[in-house]
Amino acid sequence: MAATFIALVIPAIKDRSVVICVLTSLVTAIICALLGIEAGLVIAALLGMAAGYLSAVLWGGQR
Repeated sequence: MAATFIALVIPAIKDRSVVICVLTSLVTAIICALLGIEAGLVIAALLGMAAGYLSAVLWGGQR
């Protein structure tokens, strides 16, 4: 399952905001899993999207 996710995500990483989005989601998902939070994947997705959006706004979507 993880290999499928990685195969889908890696080609989509093309600029800085997407890298920030992926890394934020990754770290949040790991922390939530370690803490036993059941909604961790949803939380990680929302935080990742927010971080990616904010970085795109702040940096203007630069590569």
